[in-house]
Amino acid sequence: MFKIENKIVWRILGRSVSLGLLSLISSEIVEANPVPSNDGTGTIVTIEGSQFNIDGGQFSGDQANLFHSFQSFGLTQEQIANFLSNPQIENILVRVGGGQASLIDGLLEVSGGSSNLFFMNPSGVAFGPNAILNLPADFITTTANGIEFEDGWFSASGVNDYTSLLGTPQGFAFTGSQPGAILNLADLSTQSGQNLALVGGTVISSGTLSAPNGELLVTSVPGNQAIRIGRPGSFLQLEVKLPSELESLPQDWALPVLSLPQMLTSTAEAANTSVEVVSDQVQVAGGEFQVSPGDIYVQQADGGFLSLLSSNDLTSVSGDFQATQDLQLSANDALQLRDTLENPFIAVARNNLQLQGNQFVDILALTHPETAFASGGNLQLVSSQPISADAHFSSGGSFSILDLDAAPGDFRSLYDPIISANGDVVFGDYIGSSLKVESRGSIQGGNIIITSPDVGLTGSDPDIRLLTSARTVILRAGLDTLANPDNLPASAGSFFFPTQFEPVDGLSNPGDIVVGNIQTSFGETGGNILLNAEGSITAGNLDTSTSSSDATGGLVNINASGNITLGNIRSTARENRGGQVTINSASGDIVVGDIDAWAFNGPGGDINISAISSTGDVTTGNLRTESFGQDRTGGTVSLAGSSISTGTINSNLISTTSSTLIEPPPTSTFVSSPEVEAEINTAELDAQRSEEFEQYFGRDFTRKIVDSSTIRYALHEMELQEPSTKAAVVYISSDDKRVFIRVETAQGGAIEIESIADFEQKLTEERRIDPDDPEVDDSGFVLDKAVSHDAQTGLNSARSNSNTYRRKNQLAEILAQKEPELLSSEADDTESEQFELEETNEVSRDSLVEEVENLWREIQKPGTDTHLQYSDRLYDLLIRPIEAKFEEEGIENINTLLFSMESGLRLIPLAALYDSETDQYLTEKYRISVIPNFESLDIRRSDLTKADVLAMGISEFQNSDIYPPLSAVPLELKLIQNIWNGNTNGGDTEFEQSSNRFVEVKSNQQVTLDNVRNARRDHPFQIVHLATHANFSAGSVSDSKIQLWDTTLPLNALQIDTLNWRKPPIDLLILSACQTALGDSNAELGFAGLSLQAEVKSTLASLWYVSDLATLIYMMEFYRSLGSSKTKAEAVQKTQLAMLDKQRLRQNLQELEIIIESLLVSQDATWASNTEEVLTETAIQGIRNIRKRLRENRSEVVEQLSHPFYWSAFTLIGSPW
Repeated sequence: MFKIENKIVWRILGRSVSLGLLSLISSEIVEANPVPSNDGTGTIVTIEGSQFNIDGGQFSGDQANLFHSFQSFGLTQEQIANFLSNPQIENILVRVGGGQASLIDGLLEVSGGSSNLFFMNPSGVAFGPNAILNLPADFITTTANGIEFEDGWFSASGVNDYTSLLGTPQGFAFTGSQPGAILNLADLSTQSGQNLALVGGTVISSGTLSAPNGELLVTSVPGNQAIRIGRPGSFLQLEVKLPSELESLPQDWALPVLSLPQMLTSTAEAANTSVEVVSDQVQVAGGEFQVSPGDIYVQQADGGFLSLLSSNDLTSVSGDFQATQDLQLSANDALQLRDTLENPFIAVARNNLQLQGNQFVDILALTHPETAFASGGNLQLVSSQPISADAHFSSGGSFSILDLDAAPGDFRSLYDPIISANGDVVFGDYIGSSLKVESRGSIQGGNIIITSPDVGLTGSDPDIRLLTSARTVILRAGLDTLANPDNLPASAGSFFFPTQFEPVDGLSNPGDIVVGNIQTSFGETGGNILLNAEGSITAGNLDTSTSSSDATGGLVNINASGNITLGNIRSTARENRGGQVTINSASGDIVVGDIDAWAFNGPGGDINISAISSTGDVTTGNLRTESFGQDRTGGTVSLAGSSISTGTINSNLISTTSSTLIEPPPTSTFVSSPEVEAEINTAELDAQRSEEFEQYFGRDFTRKIVDSSTIRYALHEMELQEPSTKAAVVYISSDDKRVFIRVETAQGGAIEIESIADFEQKLTEERRIDPDDPEVDDSGFVLDKAVSHDAQTGLNSARSNSNTYRRKNQLAEILAQKEPELLSSEADDTESEQFELEETNEVSRDSLVEEVENLWREIQKPGTDTHLQYSDRLYDLLIRPIEAKFEEEGIENINTLLFSMESGLRLIPLAALYDSETDQYLTEKYRISVIPNFESLDIRRSDLTKADVLAMGISEFQNSDIYPPLSAVPLELKLIQNIWNGNTNGGDTEFEQSSNRFVEVKSNQQVTLDNVRNARRDHPFQIVHLATHANFSAGSVSDSKIQLWDTTLPLNALQIDTLNWRKPPIDLLILSACQTALGDSNAELGFAGLSLQAEVKSTLASLWYVSDLATLIYMMEFYRSLGSSKTKAEAVQKTQLAMLDKQRLRQNLQELEIIIESLLVSQDATWASNTEEVLTETAIQGIRNIRKRLRENRSEVVEQLSHPFYWSAFTLIGSPW
């Protein structure tokens, strides 16, 4: 196996800007005859017709080395240069020292002995298309200015002590700033078992290089460098040396060096190659690539050990590289490989194949059907940066993508990556088109994100339909045979077919799959995930969901012989069917988190989990396959295992079986009118009695439980006999004092089963349904059952004062408040009126949800008013009935509305609801706050006019591929500090300047989990401002996250006070860069319940991401308003009114421009008085871009920012006081 570190690690001390400037003095290429130098070396040239016999020269002291010196050297097509030798001469070394490059278009041969031939010309060497080698041993050509021996140098110029140059050559020195180039247009070949080397500053070969069963080396060396041969007679190990590290040096080369463009221009035949000169630049592949100093471009090469090592870029288009031993293509900068329609790219090795670009690897080779990357041994792709690998790879040993430290490396592909390996497969993170990896060993990978189907795949791949039709991940480990055969050229023979198996160190048993998160839901449509392993499977979260209206959720199919451990799975859909989730283990346990296969309007997907063996256990989180559409057709949940433990299950048909039963499972029958008939089999029960419950929801209900042990699982088997009619919600408690059952009728086929722990907590909190409630109707559908959603969000404790559930036809509760003139310790309940909006024949939940979706779509079109029709409609449905009640009951002076909304309605941008009768937005009439429920509302008032602020933000993120920069964050934090401390050039005259207020600023690397936690421990900040990415994502609560510098903090971490925000509680949390997933109840609850999760009184957050400029203006106005307002809701209202006031907007924009100008002109390194953070160039550029935007068209900016898209997203959650 190759070692990761390249034996040649180039440190370039100098480089010219372009090839056209390489030559300081013009030099001509030489086509003349070989002309000996008159320097005492004694080289003799005898001409016999077109043949030049070369004799004489100087010998080393051991007579093993013969040295020749030429003033110039060139051969035309008909000419032959014959170097005379004898059996005692091991090496013939030739130097050309006249300052002219050599053009060799004839025959080079050695006669009389089996000597190696070294040819050195620092000015440059070119082999014409007719050049031929007829040599008995190795051939090495170089543009070095010295060849090293143990006791001295053979210099290209000056006087040499030839007698001291004993033994075998050990290295080459390039002491000039830019070594000469080597150009090959010929088919150069040595005899079998002999070596061939081209060692120059830049190397181009559009001909063929061949060293059958020998070593073939092509390497470019930068100026001021030396390389040494690690083993005499072998080029497999080369070592870089700086001139300062050598005991001695050859004489410097002071004569001209021919530039590569000059060399190509002077070589008439060059026009017939794929290499051309355009404007003094050497180009290949029709101009797609340029060849610069230090680069290598080779078209075709084969040998035993084949190494192409470039000090800069290594490029090959339609290259053909075949090695009967090892093949190494390595570049200090970029490795760039391409095929074409006419010709394939081939890189095959009988043993190991290594493709390395220290800075970048760019492989795009999918055009020709015969393109091949194959090895009989290990295959490695190595780079410090993510590798672009659009090709099919086949390894007879292990396949690995590594960084320069030998750790798993990241890669990406735009079109078509397929990997097959006889051994293990290792890679880091992947992003790109559909991915297929097959291995007879194990597979270890990082996170996988699929952005598109594999549109380029053709041929007979058995998975072609899956890979090309949708975003797909296929990982198969521990296979007996590989489905994708090696695509080898006919010339490769059969020796590449692998027989060996070498597992990669650090992996578990062969056949395992270990990967991170997998996402095929990139963009609108979902995709497929197929994982199959002969061993075990360990993976993170899997996401095949879709947001497209006409697409289904993707397929998730996980099969293993051993254990399966997975994170959360999401395969949800909107208008079409949720994806099918199948997890099977033949002989192990299955542990999986939450599984969401629900659909918004279409049918839910099926969930099938099976641990087949007699000892296989199944443990899952919440399982959701329900549908929110009109037909409410949920999916089927099927669970099988020795023992089964689940969280909440939402489905229409649930079938669980367990073979580990103390006694045969009893049958419990629940009857609630002919509409519901369900059979529940539990593994073990402890309820040796019968109980009856009557008049639940106006129906007779009889329940009987018979068993003799304890309840161990919530439910083990539940089958809905008539899923097309009605469904039931059944809660079972194992409390030894009572058994509590609640059954609700509902349209559609969704069954919810809560876990024992969740339900017991509800019993402890004494949540009861009044069985005699006359207002509860048995028709219609159940809206957002509080008990169910509390279990999902963990907000049970916040409802400890609640004695009732919401009625099932209730859409929202709205509290209307008369705001008193003076601040008091608590809100005056006598000044409040509570209203409930219920579903009617004219107003349904589905119609409201549709209106919300329409409003979201249209309001995000700044510069238009298409949102008004939906905003007006929602106002008529939600607000006008309340205002009618105000008028009917004579209620006046209402100025604050608190909304507790049902699922699908929580993400309404309420401030933008539009009253067409008065031509006013809702925020122009009322102050607004959103709350998850009234029972959890903290009615204590807070005085924040003198509160201290902890202002934190991140402008540049470590994982920038996932989180784009927020370049305006430094300016946002600066503005907060200036305004809150009273240092502002404008604003509300009511704003109270206070020296008692304190603002602590933390940014970028300072915003770590420890620093955030410690800041609150050291000082009880009442206000915490976070300017960082916060996402309220679809899925479970843990999928909603706040990004810190060193970690991604799940929203549910706030529930356990990870950030030390409860002692004492925070009065106001501000998140200025949020995004929320519309149409997902968990995302809605995460947003609406944020204050409860963090146990802060109030939160100001945005429903969608708002532009940098709009956020800056909003926060400027908000902090001014907060300092002079009685309540937080008043401050939000003032801010939104200021955004609607175009004159005020213009003033704020002018003020912002002055602050930006001051900041940029001052070039103050510390942008806030109490932070050592220095503005980065990215942040400075972001601030400049904002200034540019301000200067372009002020009126246009004012018009845009007054649009509700820019101000209605910011929503106050929790207490308005």
